[in-house]
Amino acid sequence: MKTPIEMRSWVFFYGNYMSVSALREAGVIPEDHRVARLHGYRLDMSPRANIIKELDASVWGVVAALNHEDMKRLHTGTPTFFYCKDFYPIAVLTFDRSENVIPALCYVCHEMEPSRPQAAYVDNIAAMAEEYGFPENYVETIRSFAA
Repeated sequence: MKTPIEMRSWVFFYGNYMSVSALREAGVIPEDHRVARLHGYRLDMSPRANIIKELDASVWGVVAALNHEDMKRLHTGTPTFFYCKDFYPIAVLTFDRSENVIPALCYVCHEMEPSRPQAAYVDNIAAMAEEYGFPENYVETIRSFAA
């Protein structure tokens, strides 16, 4: 039987951490990961990826199964270049490509210093979105943040 530290929860990622290689660079190896969609929020990039509540919108991303030590590692002591003092977890319901409901945690910044995102950052997120097969109009929305 797994201890509470070993138990894993789904976490919804919508920015750089959609990349398994970015997670590995941070010392985190997900047990499982898959494409998912979150209803009721929209993507924002000013200057980093964040989500904002908007009832008629959806955010595409990836859910990954992480233990609590992994979550802490990713979101504790976030460098100031992320323009956010703290990311806070919220409980969300995501849907995979087969419309299965996946309860997850999602980290959100409530006080991000607004500024224009770097084009390379936007291009990286858009490239991941294309690689994962996100809808074309969603990829275009991502690209619009660099304009």
